[in-house]
Amino acid sequence: MGKEKNIGKRKFYERKYLKRLLMFGIVTAAAVTMLMQTDNASAAKKKIKQVNNSASTSLRKGVLTVSGKGKMTKKLIPTQAQKKKIKKIIIKKGITELPEEAFAGCNKAEEITISSSVRKIGMHAFSDTAVKDMVIPKTVKGIGWGICERCKQLESLTVPGNFKVLKPSSDKYYEPFVVGEYALKTVKFSTALEPELVRMVGDCEKFELQDSDPNYKSIDGMIYTKDGKTLVRIPYGRSEADIAEGCETIAVGSYVYKANYFYEPQSYGGCGRLNKITIPKTVKKVTDSVYSENIWYGYMDYRENYDAIEIKIETPELDENSIKTLWKVKSWRKSLAKDLERNKYAEDANGMIILSSGYLCGYIGQKDVKVTIPDSVNVIGENVFEDSSQVYQITIGKNVKIIEKAAFYGHKNLTVYIKGDNIKISNNVFWQCKNYTIKFE
Repeated sequence: MGKEKNIGKRKFYERKYLKRLLMFGIVTAAAVTMLMQTDNASAAKKKIKQVNNSASTSLRKGVLTVSGKGKMTKKLIPTQAQKKKIKKIIIKKGITELPEEAFAGCNKAEEITISSSVRKIGMHAFSDTAVKDMVIPKTVKGIGWGICERCKQLESLTVPGNFKVLKPSSDKYYEPFVVGEYALKTVKFSTALEPELVRMVGDCEKFELQDSDPNYKSIDGMIYTKDGKTLVRIPYGRSEADIAEGCETIAVGSYVYKANYFYEPQSYGGCGRLNKITIPKTVKKVTDSVYSENIWYGYMDYRENYDAIEIKIETPELDENSIKTLWKVKSWRKSLAKDLERNKYAEDANGMIILSSGYLCGYIGQKDVKVTIPDSVNVIGENVFEDSSQVYQITIGKNVKIIEKAAFYGHKNLTVYIKGDNIKISNNVFWQCKNYTIKFE
C-alpha cells in the first residue's frame, strides 16, 4: 500500500515536471523565433538601406550602364582603359546624381541616355564625348559648367528651361555654362524658360521653345516675348539675324548678354559670330531697360575687325535714344553710320556722325588729324572721340553747349580749342587722357 502510494506520487511529480519542461520549451522556442525574426528584420532593413544608397557600373560590349540607387560616386568613374571601350552610356532609373567629370574623355561614346530620376549633373560630366544629340531630362534641377565642353560632334541639346547652375568645386570665380566652346546647331528648352539661363548654354545657332511656354516663343531660332513684340535673345552662334516683322522693341540684352566676366569673353560675351543684323520696319525702340540685366558692350568687340558686322535699318521710327544705344557697339559702327545717313537719321561730316537734333553721336573718320566740330553740333556725345580715333587737335565751335562724359577718353597729347561761351563740360571728359591741353578762344 505504501509502495503504491509512493509510485503514484512519483508519477504525479514526473507529469508536473514534464509539463513545466514542455512549457519552458514552448516559451524558449517562441523567444528564439522572436529573436530570429528581429534579426531577420534588422538584416532586411540593413539590406534595404544598402540598396537605397548604392550605385554600380557595368561595361559590356561597349555599353556602360550605371544602375542602382542614389548618387554615382567618383569611385565609379571609368578608368582610362575603360573609356577607350565605351560607345554608349546608359544611366538607369534610380540614379539621382552624376559627379564632376563622370564620363569625361569617353570620346567614342556617341549615345547617352539619362533617366528621369537624375536631379544633378556635375561639371564636365560628358565633356569630350562623341555625342550628337543630348537630352537632359526635365526633372534635372542642377547642371554644372561645361557638361558638354569639347563635344565637337554635338548638334542638338535639350535642357529644362529653368535650372540651378552648379559652380565647380575647384574654382569659386567661374559662373558656369552648359555647352562649352564649340557651336552646336540647336538648343531646345523642354520646360518654361527663364531667359537669364540662356547665357549658360554657350554657342548655338538657334533656340527652340515649347509651344506651351506661357511667356516666350521662338521665331526663326530667336527668342521673343509671347506676343512677338520684344526680341529677348539672339543665339551666341548666330551669323545672321533677321528680326521678325511685328517686333517693336529690341532688348540690348538680346545681342550683348554675357555669360561670365572671368571666362573667355571673346567666346561668351554677346553674339561674337554675328555678321549681319536686319531691323524691320515695325521696330520703334532699342533699349537696355528690359531683358538686359547682365550685359557689357565690350564683349561684342573682341573681333579683329571693328566694322565686321553689317547692320541694316528698315524702320523710319527709331528715336534718338535708340540710335545712341545702337552706336555703343563698335563692331557695326561703320555700317550703322551709312544706314543712319541713308534713312536721314544723321549726316556724316568728315567722319563725324551728327543726328538731326545736333547731337554728335560718334566719330569714324581718319586718325592722327585735326578735327573742327561743325556749327550744326550743339552736344558732343559720350565717348565720341575715344582712344580708337586718336585725333590730336579738336576745335569746338561756338554753338556747342554740352560736352558729355568721356568724350575724349584715352587720348594722348590732345589739344582742345573752345570758341563758345557758357559751355558745360561734364565730369571725366578727359578720362584716361595723358598730356591734354584746353585753350579757350
